[in-house]
Amino acid sequence: MKKRWRQKIIAPEKGPALSKLDVFRYYNNPTVQKNILRQIRDNDFIGIQSLAPDRHVLRRNFKPDENFKVTQNRKNPENKHDLAWFTERRFSEFHPTIGAKTKMVWVDLDPGKNKSYKDIVPYIPEVNKIVAKLPGVKKTEVAYSGGRGFYVKGLLDKPKDTVSLRKKLREALVPLAKEHKGLLTLRPPEKNQIRLDLTTLNNQGAIRALYSLNRETGRMSVPVRIKDLYTFDPKKDANPRAYMTDALPKRASVEFAPGIPADKVTHPIPDVTNKKWLLSVQEHNAARAGKHWDLRLVDPKTHQAHSWAIPKSAFPEPGAKPLLAIRTPTHTSRYALTFGEYKPKEIKKGYGKGSVFIKMKEPINILKADDKHVRFSKGDQQYLLFNSKGNSWLFRNVTNKEPSMNKAAFICGYHSMMQKLGMDSYRLPAEPNAPDALEPIQNAQESAPISELTGLLNQLPEADEYKFKPQVLNGVEGRLNRPANWAVPEQLPYELSKGPSPIIGNIR
Repeated sequence: MKKRWRQKIIAPEKGPALSKLDVFRYYNNPTVQKNILRQIRDNDFIGIQSLAPDRHVLRRNFKPDENFKVTQNRKNPENKHDLAWFTERRFSEFHPTIGAKTKMVWVDLDPGKNKSYKDIVPYIPEVNKIVAKLPGVKKTEVAYSGGRGFYVKGLLDKPKDTVSLRKKLREALVPLAKEHKGLLTLRPPEKNQIRLDLTTLNNQGAIRALYSLNRETGRMSVPVRIKDLYTFDPKKDANPRAYMTDALPKRASVEFAPGIPADKVTHPIPDVTNKKWLLSVQEHNAARAGKHWDLRLVDPKTHQAHSWAIPKSAFPEPGAKPLLAIRTPTHTSRYALTFGEYKPKEIKKGYGKGSVFIKMKEPINILKADDKHVRFSKGDQQYLLFNSKGNSWLFRNVTNKEPSMNKAAFICGYHSMMQKLGMDSYRLPAEPNAPDALEPIQNAQESAPISELTGLLNQLPEADEYKFKPQVLNGVEGRLNRPANWAVPEQLPYELSKGPSPIIGNIR
């Protein structure tokens, strides 16, 4: 296994040190998948995303999906019903939440600083009896939390009011706390106390799912029978390595090429406005396609690097001709942001064979984007990528350094352009601010075909006097679409790499 897969995401001094690959193998176990998905199906839940030891942990809320189910279908790498979808994005914990109504009540038993999980064990049977006597509780169970404490849970026969149940449970626990005064408390514990914690039993409260990992210890939350409490050993009985699968799914173990998952998919660009993304430009001295530069726009939400090949690294200047940009398959963010970061790195064979070096990497602001247009700002410059035909895009600097023209100036300029194209008999409306005159022009798009542009021009009020002929504009289109001095074939022969790969799925 390559060294970069050894990056630890869980504190090694507190439990087993797990890499992202270890977490993936654990959650790829069918038994673990079945148990986890059974608990988060039809429920809101919180996913804990462990990015790296030196980065903040993210908590993300997910809404229930009525079709949530266990699936091993790897044909769709974006299938959120598959637990691999989450683990490929570094989600290491799953916490089902409750609302105003709940199907479960619980007590979280946590030890103070000078206590351990062993000190909690003698009081678990007493707490279990109290929970079992609550109205509507049909069954109780005890679970190790994966950290230093235990949960005592009561499963209800039907949903009940959360606030009311919590109040009744608190009233029932007060006598127990008084009986063991100085040792048991309902408040934050002192060093030598054990807390009977009800703070998470509320509307939008959450509890770690059974078989979910604890990111701090690397251990899993597991059910424990009361008769086995005194012999329970977290190091052995809550070690996830016993559940790790020996092999990864075939789709996740092979890449088409470095940075390109096996499916070689060009993912659609999401509809976003005013979002922070990352930009990377990689110089690629390719053996077959020749020297070019790869422009990557990395979406931090999906970790997908939307990619284009461009003929030079210098971005267009304001008013300059646009660059031709050829759309390529979606790459992984890890490849786009790290491959060739400090020195050129070699792709030794197959598709893209040659050296790669990152020339530029910086944050950008996506002003507006969809699958046909991407407008973004970098520093004080604004750029536009727009689709012209198929995989061919144009990359333009759209920074407006002059005051915006008013409508009258726009119409005058447009009139001048029409004359240069040979449309001398075309007459613009006398009133330059007439909205009817401008509406068709405003509806035009940079990527619109000539036939569509001709149709829009013929909608203008004065079009009856002169019908625009498509052949006049076709000459312009021919010049715009003439072959460039370099080209990248849409498909290249390649050798499919074999053996294990450090990349799983589409996300890095």
